[in-house]
Amino acid sequence: MEALILSFLYYQVSNSLVLRRMIIVGVISYVIFYFSAYLYFPTYVFSAIRAGRDLLLILFSVSYFIYLLRQLPEDDLMKFPMFWINAAVVIFFSGVFMLSYFRDYIVLVLKDDTAGFWAFRNFFSTAYWLVLAYAGWLNLQSIRAQKSG
Repeated sequence: MEALILSFLYYQVSNSLVLRRMIIVGVISYVIFYFSAYLYFPTYVFSAIRAGRDLLLILFSVSYFIYLLRQLPEDDLMKFPMFWINAAVVIFFSGVFMLSYFRDYIVLVLKDDTAGFWAFRNFFSTAYWLVLAYAGWLNLQSIRAQKSG
């Protein structure tokens, strides 16, 4: 669900026809991969769908960074909330990609209790939500500045 919501966000904020088509193709491919993983890889389904989600969102975020650098919607991208939302996405999903990929191996083969896995994932999750909160704060500042003058 998270992948679809973030894909919709990227679709809405992009004015590039190429990026929008890439998002549509990516989402359709992910949905097909999602159901195929349940049919063909039931043992490793959770690792597969999470790794697929992570790769999809890494691809979208890197593509959106390229789009931002070409379009430059603001003089200072550091004050642009979508820059920070995108940074949060790339930080989180890049960080948890390897964790997602090896999750079933850690649980099934190594018989680990995954406490370290979840601690590391929660570290990335905390960074993700802090950066999203900063983007929200920047957006609020922008709205207040527009209302005041």
